[in-house]
Amino acid sequence: MRTAPLPHLPVEHGRGCTVVRFPAQIDLADAPGICDRLLRLLNTGVPALVLDLTGTRFCGASGVNVIVRTHLRAKALTTPLVLAVPETGSVRRVFEITEVSELVPTASDLAAACELACTRRTAGSLSAAQESS
Repeated sequence: MRTAPLPHLPVEHGRGCTVVRFPAQIDLADAPGICDRLLRLLNTGVPALVLDLTGTRFCGASGVNVIVRTHLRAKALTTPLVLAVPETGSVRRVFEITEVSELVPTASDLAAACELACTRRTAGSLSAAQESS
């Protein structure tokens, strides 16, 4: 059995968070590799993770599963996770129907998503410090 090549997932570290730029489409062929890469990235201890879906035009059920699994792992690691998804378009609509946008904080552009991720990281750090004192 031959597997499809994995899409390139650019990763940028900086601005207090790690940004992963998603491919134009996330389907059954791409989802397992994308999920594996995201979970491995979370396991390295990134301070906050932003998934940039601003250039993604198609996200099927397997893509939604990737987001949910990433959310669950990030939550277990107490790593803030934020999605950057345009206000309009099919990806936003899928996330609204499946309630992913209720589960994972979502911003309409990358800058706002990074800001939200940093805010959530800082708030989490403050909460941890207050609990230990």
